[in-house]
Amino acid sequence: MKIDMKKTFHHVSENESHALLAAKFAAMFGFFMLIILVLFVVLHTTSTRKSSEEFWFQNEAAFENSVTLLENDLGIIDSYCRQLVSESDLYSLSRMEDTTQSSFYIRGYRFKQTMSSGFYAYQNLPVNSYFIYLHNTGYVASLNTFRSDSLYFSRNYAASADFEGWQAMLLADNGSGTLYPLTDLVISGSDDAYLYLVDLNTLTYRTVSATAGFHFSYSKLKDIFSGNSLENGGCLLVLDENGEPVFYFLEGSDDRNNIE
Repeated sequence: MKIDMKKTFHHVSENESHALLAAKFAAMFGFFMLIILVLFVVLHTTSTRKSSEEFWFQNEAAFENSVTLLENDLGIIDSYCRQLVSESDLYSLSRMEDTTQSSFYIRGYRFKQTMSSGFYAYQNLPVNSYFIYLHNTGYVASLNTFRSDSLYFSRNYAASADFEGWQAMLLADNGSGTLYPLTDLVISGSDDAYLYLVDLNTLTYRTVSATAGFHFSYSKLKDIFSGNSLENGGCLLVLDENGEPVFYFLEGSDDRNNIE
């Protein structure tokens, strides 16, 4: 039998050529898929980083806006307190020491009326109520009452609250504004979360021995910062100029007892 070696060699070469071509195609296809995968990873990483940057940029802008709103509210409170210290009845009440005089109660009633009529223009503030504490007599003027500090305390705070501790806060050097937590003073579930105290004597050249106290609303403060995203168990912590915690909000929680 005669074998045509040329023809056989031709078939072998042709098969090897096809195999080589298939291998090259597979290699090119694999390389092409690798490029697509790398591009996908790069695009995904870039997109994720861009989304993250946009998230933090929007959150930073929202937070700055919230801080501005709160600063404006504190500025309005400061202006209102300056209005109060110009009232002649408050000036007289702050200097009086004898609570048996009829003029003391007459002035107290008139000043209470002034407080009630003047504060309606400030209903958008994050404040539920406020009062003026007279240092010399220990009397409190509020929107609804003019009475001794012990009676005011018993009607507005929890029965287990520390009266002397509350008095000490009112008589402390609170300057133009100091914020105190009310966790240990108010009854459970109360929206009064913080007590903002202003020493009225620091706002005038005259001696006005009195302190203004504003009950800050937790829900209203939270509304101010509602534009800030607290995803994945986030916490928004507000610090004072000394870096001390003032108040905070936890995602999905109304707990404001402890800052850790």
